[in-house]
Amino acid sequence: MLFRSGHFGDLSVSLAWFNTNDIDLAVQEPTGSFVWFRNMRTPSGGQLEFDITSPTSYSNPIEHINWQSSPTYGTYRVFANCYSNHEHLSEIPIKILVNMGGVKKLINTTIEGRSNYPGKGKLICQFNYPN
Repeated sequence: MLFRSGHFGDLSVSLAWFNTNDIDLAVQEPTGSFVWFRNMRTPSGGQLEFDITSPTSYSNPIEHINWQSSPTYGTYRVFANCYSNHEHLSEIPIKILVNMGGVKKLINTTIEGRSNYPGKGKLICQFNYPN
């Protein structure tokens, strides 16, 4: 299973990758707040449920952000960043899964192998909730 079990409320965003690098997921809410490893919960209900900091311990590392109920209406922006490039890759393939009330969109893309920390990384997509 690509994305292992987490909470899938009204809105969730997941990131999967297939190497031992440390990749971070960040989502900017319509309020401007970010859900990410430095801000794991937001007042509007966003929560980083999985933050994988040691990918070598997992066969399929993921990060997962969830809003159980009543996410703020508006535009959400999804970012991915290479925090640590243990495999020295110039490009790292990733998958992003956006789940809005059971309607899923899968995005296959790559990010640069160099760390953009302390930034949020590459903008992968943006979407409106509800769409």
